[in-house]
Amino acid sequence: MPYRVNRREIWSPVSRKKGEKLLSQKCKYALQALLVMAREPNDDLLLVSDIAERENLPKKFLEAILLELNRNGLVRSRRGRGGGYALAKPAAAITFGQVVRIMDGPLAPLSCVSVNYYRRCDDCPTRIPAPSVR
Repeated sequence: MPYRVNRREIWSPVSRKKGEKLLSQKCKYALQALLVMAREPNDDLLLVSDIAERENLPKKFLEAILLELNRNGLVRSRRGRGGGYALAKPAAAITFGQVVRIMDGPLAPLSCVSVNYYRRCDDCPTRIPAPSVR
């Protein structure tokens, strides 16, 4: 049985520090659009306007987000009559982390603990080897 995402878990204004949100609005909109496409039967193509209307998202901003997801291989598009957007691969193959990295950049708070963007810190106060932190 597929995991049902509780929108309050992702979309709530949870913060690390006062006023600092975990996910950008761009990332939240990308996740919402991907969820709409994942629910679509038979990988039908959806118009940007349909996705925007269903989720109450700004159309122009959503267009830019979908273009970025297309460039990164998460969605596919077709132009013209009968065109639109759909997932480029099965929904189960798209991870939350992939979407966040595409929209917001690396997930790790420090480059010395990042799996994908590792860079040694010269001034790291803990001097803990990165694999043990990950």
